[in-house]
Amino acid sequence: MLKYSLIVLIGVGLLLYQLPLGLGWLLGNLCLSILAFVRERFYKELLSDDAFQTRRYVAYIIFVFVILWLPLGVAFVIPNIISAYSLAASYIVDRFLMFLKGGVARAS
Repeated sequence: MLKYSLIVLIGVGLLLYQLPLGLGWLLGNLCLSILAFVRERFYKELLSDDAFQTRRYVAYIIFVFVILWLPLGVAFVIPNIISAYSLAASYIVDRFLMFLKGGVARAS
């Protein structure tokens, strides 16, 4: 819950500073939240199923590609509305925090 509170606070601050920066930040974190939700469901179904289905795995890979790269591509096309740099920064910050969280969990 703290993570989402910080995301919203940073997003609102960026929205007040410059609209494209805030929209990019919030859109990036929205995409990553959707990806995390779908990843959890996909892995649960894939690991619980007896037979591996290549079609489902390929569909998941295509979905991941679209959910990560389509918003970034659109942001580069319309930079006055969505900042591609803040969207990419939200991806990088999320991965960095996940790395730190994994390192802290292993150290405990």
